[in-house]
Amino acid sequence: MQVYSNREESLMLNLRQKIVIALRLLVKYWWLRSKNDLRDLRKKGFEGLKTPDRPKTQVSVPVGFEGVKKLFVPFFVAVNAGIFLMIITMLIGALFYVGGRPELANPALQDAVPTIAPTSTPEPKKIRAIDVFDWLSQEEARELREKESVVNWAVLKNGGSKYSSLGITFNIEGSTWARSKPFIIEAASPEGTAVTFEVEGKIYNLNLLQPFTVESRPEKVFLFDTSGRLWEAMLSEVQFREVSVVQQELNTIILPNPNLSLSY
Repeated sequence: MQVYSNREESLMLNLRQKIVIALRLLVKYWWLRSKNDLRDLRKKGFEGLKTPDRPKTQVSVPVGFEGVKKLFVPFFVAVNAGIFLMIITMLIGALFYVGGRPELANPALQDAVPTIAPTSTPEPKKIRAIDVFDWLSQEEARELREKESVVNWAVLKNGGSKYSSLGITFNIEGSTWARSKPFIIEAASPEGTAVTFEVEGKIYNLNLLQPFTVESRPEKVFLFDTSGRLWEAMLSEVQFREVSVVQQELNTIILPNPNLSLSY
């Protein structure tokens, strides 16, 4: 076993420290040197790729009224010229419209006489003679069943009858009345002073000498005489009078008719 003295140990320690310091300095020098070389390499390498600076173009902006005039006067002139051209175009289009020719431009139509298209005018409702008379109420018509000499003019319709306060004096001496056998009136059966007959499939019961009109034939008036014979006359040729006046001229008594057709 080798034994060192204190002196030798201190010398060896100092030598180790110096070697360590030298190594540190060498490493630091190498690091600094490599860093500077890399920086120089980068600098020199990018210098060839760098675009040379170009001189910047300086725009001189005119200042003052003259500058503003030079900039905006051409702009306003162009705008006004466009508006003027647009107005001229609109006026020309309105004055000289080019489109489809109107009908009056056709020579064949210039001498043609205009025709008026016919219009359908509704015809006024035709008023019949029987529509201008007044009629008894249903209650008044029912009361006729209890009275004598009922010769009120009747209008027949659908099995019912409405009655007027007027009557007609029957006189065969004139040319107003004529014997009749109309196909719409049939099956006449007199009984006493009453008569039952059929019109268009409906049964009616009236008195002898009592004038009546069928609503489907409003231009005529009919009447059964005391012998049961049927007479007819034009409604426009007979004279209507108050029933009380007609009753005074009767030559016979007409009994009450409880079966007198009721008012519709």
